[in-house]
Amino acid sequence: MTISAKVVTAASNAARSLGQTLDKMGAAMEVAKYTERLVPSTRFVAVNDIAPTINPNTAFIAPSANVVGDVTIGSSSSVWYNSTIRGDGNKVTINPNT
Repeated sequence: MTISAKVVTAASNAARSLGQTLDKMGAAMEVAKYTERLVPSTRFVAVNDIAPTINPNTAFIAPSANVVGDVTIGSSSSVWYNSTIRGDGNKVTINPNT
């Protein structure tokens, strides 16, 4: 391992340790001790080789949302928890800012 690789590894380990310490300090200062654990299970499913098209500037797609088939989601749009958008029968378009 070269010297530069060792320096990068040491810096990475120090940054990780600092981040974990800060996280523990922040958790100790929280008033509400409950943390909601969400399973990231967002599903994007292609139907008949047509996959959903998601704008990279999409504001929010919930971890439990499903987007199926010929669906287009515009910029600054959101898909909320436990919602399903189905474009398996017809095309679905969610315009920007919705």
